[in-house]
Amino acid sequence: MATKSNIEWTEMTWNPVTGCTKISQGCKHCYAERMAKRLTAMGSDRYRNGFEVTLHPDLVDVPRGWRQPRVVFVNSMSDLFHDDIPLAYIQRVFATMRDCPHHTFQVLTKRSERLAEFAAYLPWPKNVWMGGQRGGRTCHAPRRRSTSHTRCGAISLARTPHRAAGQSNA
Repeated sequence: MATKSNIEWTEMTWNPVTGCTKISQGCKHCYAERMAKRLTAMGSDRYRNGFEVTLHPDLVDVPRGWRQPRVVFVNSMSDLFHDDIPLAYIQRVFATMRDCPHHTFQVLTKRSERLAEFAAYLPWPKNVWMGGQRGGRTCHAPRRRSTSHTRCGAISLARTPHRAAGQSNA
């Protein structure tokens, strides 16, 4: 599903995959997991598996139908480089991004090692902006090296907020 976003740095979200698993301290207060619980409770078919990794092949080609240029956050409810997502599926998502040069696609991952492993097998058009996220107080140097293997249009490093015990999620 693709929806308009209230996230200040993007216009749309596109989720050809939903669900994830925690891999770092930065995942402790996961927005996507909380949202998936709400959507599951509301009976959303896309979250019939809760927050388990779920591929949505019917959504892979959705951006091809958008005529006006858009800035699109890819997988706001998952991590495209999760171990449970096959390389062939990731390649399909990247092919869609490549074939839609009038859109800008923003991809964030906390799994930069897998990104580095697959980088040579993916097209890297200029309209794909790849970001490595780091959570908590972990060192981002390995992630910077991993994202540097890509030939994408832009590379960024984001930091998920680290919350001390007792701090609000708001």
